[in-house]
Amino acid sequence: MLVAVLTAMAWTEAYGGYSSAVIWIFVIHSAEREIRECHHYSVDVVVAIYVGIMLWKMTCLFWPMKDQSKDTRLSRLEKIQGRLMRAAKDDNIEEIRLLLKEVEVSNQVRENSSSKAMWLFSGGSIIFTLSMVLLAFTLTSDR
Repeated sequence: MLVAVLTAMAWTEAYGGYSSAVIWIFVIHSAEREIRECHHYSVDVVVAIYVGIMLWKMTCLFWPMKDQSKDTRLSRLEKIQGRLMRAAKDDNIEEIRLLLKEVEVSNQVRENSSSKAMWLFSGGSIIFTLSMVLLAFTLTSDR
């Protein structure tokens, strides 16, 4: 169910519209079938749906960094648009390359800092989760 919900969330974000509604109908039908055929308890299915939605929303907190870098790059291109057009009209290829390289270099500096923060958070989350699992196994052993 978790995979179905994550797939539906990805489809909804990418395409939306009526096709997204059809995908969610399939997810609800799959949930109903899982409960009816006694493969899972109803609480398992409901928790999987909620966890899938919350996991997707939590992941989306970090993806805007990538979209933000695109927006930053576009705003920088808009700022140099006049100089870029002037260089294009003058057939000055070197100045065009210089301007575009300037935008690219300034964009890479910002991506590196946000990438480090994302790796730090994801590494910390994985270590915390694994330590909690090992702690749970240790404390619940029958010895």
